[in-house]
Amino acid sequence: MNDLTAAELARRARYPLLLVNDSDIAVEPGYLKGVTAPLADAETGMVTCLYRAAAQSWASRFEALGIATEFAPSVVAARFLGVAEFALGSTMVFRAETLRRIGGFDAIANYLADDYQLGRHISQLGYRIAFAPVVVETDLGAESWGQTWRHQLRWSRTIRVSRPSGYYGYGVTHAVLWAFVAAAAGQWQAALAAFLLRLAAGVWVGAWILKDRNVWKHCWLIPFRDLFGLAVWLAGLFGNRVEWRGRELRLRADGKITGEAPAAALRERAVSQ
Repeated sequence: MNDLTAAELARRARYPLLLVNDSDIAVEPGYLKGVTAPLADAETGMVTCLYRAAAQSWASRFEALGIATEFAPSVVAARFLGVAEFALGSTMVFRAETLRRIGGFDAIANYLADDYQLGRHISQLGYRIAFAPVVVETDLGAESWGQTWRHQLRWSRTIRVSRPSGYYGYGVTHAVLWAFVAAAAGQWQAALAAFLLRLAAGVWVGAWILKDRNVWKHCWLIPFRDLFGLAVWLAGLFGNRVEWRGRELRLRADGKITGEAPAAALRERAVSQ
């Protein structure tokens, strides 16, 4: 369902809570109770949750490993540092009244990163974005390496225009890169410490928090996945074009979309109330 449909469903909804997630999300029993319970706190304006990924090709497994051991740890670290205005498209639960106060889905329809914008708009009302103790799963399918590259590049450029400070700060916190730099400078102890810390953080979040069973199996690939991620990050520093389902779109500096596709038809969502 596209954002126009989501806006119409929200207008017709009869109940006080709305749940929105990406169209390829699978959940486990108890999901609805888990993601709605935090809204019992009046100061919580939205509930979101972490996710892991299923994959059927090596390219997709590489991306799934990045989600479990790079993306998820960065989300956890951001929350720890007090950066909490964002939500993830894996799950977004909020009150219908809160959506009305930010101007409805129409207020974010021109953004590619509509999940981030929805969380930001709700956070700006003074509400807290809470993470539910629930992990869901997305399915990456059997992507080719080219598809994985384009998918990651779209994600990278979208983050750059949505949260530029966080995006540029990634280069400073890239542990594997600095481990190689330290090793090249002969600082083997520092290199080993950075490398082991990176592996420990990735495995801890991926295997223990996300319960991703493939992290243990593929953890030896983490350094190679990080170098791939660094290449994507470098490519994402430049350009404003992204590919979305065969369409080429252009991103403005503020994160809004210009280009071929109608902005309100850019992402399929499952919306329930």
